Order: sequence, then structure tokens, then C-alpha cells
Amino acid sequence: MKTYPYPQDQIMEYLQEAADNGEVIQLTYYGGTRPGEARSVVPTTVYKTRFHGICIDSNGSSSKVPRTIVCTEIWPV
Repeated sequence: MKTYPYPQDQIMEYLQEAADNGEVIQLTYYGGTRPGEARSVVPTTVYKTRFHGICIDSNGSSSKVPRTIVCTEIWPV
């Protein structure tokens, strides 16, 4: 099991700041249909243990459909 290198509140602050500014962040997500794959995501709404975000694929297009991402299943790239 991985030990996350940052406190949960620090991650949530980072996600909220990215959502407020419309920033694309890089992360590895260990859930969903492609676990362990690095992803580019624009967070849109941040909750206590998860966030909604728009995934950007490798050619720069977005799904336009917000995905729910569980914060305990992400890892910084």
C-alpha cells in the first residue's frame, strides 16, 4: 500500500486552487477504467474526499463530461 506524500488537507487546497483558476493538473489515478495511468484533469468542483474534473486526453481534447475522482486514489505525477 502506498503512503501518500502530502497531508489530505494540503491536497484538497491544491485541488480547490486549481478548480478556482481552471488549471490543468497532472495525476495518476488508481481507480476508474484505466487504473495507474497518468492523466491531465481540470478540477471543477472539490468535495471533502473526492472531486469532479474534466479529463484531457493526450491529443488535447476534453471529454466535456465531469468525472468523479476519489482523492485517496490519486498520486502526483
